[in-house]
Amino acid sequence: MGAAGEHLVAAYYLSQGTPVFFPVGQAGWVDLVTQTAHGFNRVQVKTQAVEREVVRVRDLGSTNALEPSDRYDTLAVVHMHILWLIPSAALSGRQSLTLHPQEVDCPWNGYRKR
Repeated sequence: MGAAGEHLVAAYYLSQGTPVFFPVGQAGWVDLVTQTAHGFNRVQVKTQAVEREVVRVRDLGSTNALEPSDRYDTLAVVHMHILWLIPSAALSGRQSLTLHPQEVDCPWNGYRKR
């Protein structure tokens, strides 16, 4: 689902009128780059499964997991067509991230886009 998640994020940005660029190869710290009036935005996309209505991103910085937050500007988490766009500054020092899409008071839901 990795490529599908990346294209879902790209579709969101394109629907907002934001240009999207993909890297030529699979290697690298970011999955796509967007261009804004203020410059470029490096986006890392994570597609996650749900465990009992909870979305988890674990082992930040390991292979196929979340890279350290200084390597990207926005973390895009995709689950079942739900999208969160979380600024890397909000993640500083975290080793994992837990999202509760069904809970109204989940602090990460302020970054939810769809």
